[in-house]
Amino acid sequence: MSARLLLMSVAVFTVLSCITTFASYFYYTKPFTLDAEFVYRGWPLYWMTESWSYWTEPPYPHQVSFQTTNFVIDFVFYAIVFQIPSQLYLYSREVRKQKVVG
Repeated sequence: MSARLLLMSVAVFTVLSCITTFASYFYYTKPFTLDAEFVYRGWPLYWMTESWSYWTEPPYPHQVSFQTTNFVIDFVFYAIVFQIPSQLYLYSREVRKQKVVG
């Protein structure tokens, strides 16, 4: 029963991690610059950068870059954060079972 519950929780929290990572795209920061505008999207690490250069005539060129490493780190971060409560619950449950049996 415990192994099945563990596999189900891993699957559910992996999906939650993916959803949260993609939702973090809507959280962004804008550093102060004079000649260009940068928007860093993602949290805790930014994994998408959008930039505009104001040195040319309108329409200004828009460039988007994807940082794969930061995306993977964010995904792992959220997977760990979401799985901590379930792991603590399963651990406490096993400890209670051992106390009852032993």
